[in-house]
Amino acid sequence: YLRLAINAYQKSAILGMPYQNKKTNQFLLPLARNVFDSGGHPVGQIQADIDLNYFQSFYERVANDAGAGISLYDRDGRVIVQAQNALSRHKLTKIDSAVETSIKLSYSETGRVESSVIGSDAAITYSYLKMSDFPLVVVFGRDIDTVLFEYQKRLEQRLLFAVLVTLFTLVLAFLLYKKINH
Repeated sequence: YLRLAINAYQKSAILGMPYQNKKTNQFLLPLARNVFDSGGHPVGQIQADIDLNYFQSFYERVANDAGAGISLYDRDGRVIVQAQNALSRHKLTKIDSAVETSIKLSYSETGRVESSVIGSDAAITYSYLKMSDFPLVVVFGRDIDTVLFEYQKRLEQRLLFAVLVTLFTLVLAFLLYKKINH
């Protein structure tokens, strides 16, 4: 099924479309990659079907631990797997346009590309990982409110501490002033 879609001299892996196995009712993702001899000539192809439940359970654990949403997209922007934490308000059926543009701009780069971008609606900050020889893109998204929550909490604590120290200093100064004037 992927044999027709992959060029004999293509070195990167290729994904097929997810499908449901009729016997087990599991959703599988076909993956293929050519194998070459030491001279660079194609000698065969390795094909595998990856159970999408594997990705789903793995990314759900990561999403819950990180308080984020994690999505696995193919290079055309189609969602393969999406795992959201319980607090996430956003569930996307297609990749955010700002993230998609950023990923497409990085297609020409070789190797591993990591980047961050603010989403189109400015409510989510995304980080993504793309490897040039692998057809999947991992996108890690967090609500900006969640990202800034710890900072805001620390800021409130520091302000409260500063106010208390100032009040304490003023009370001590007032008591010292009364003491000196008596």
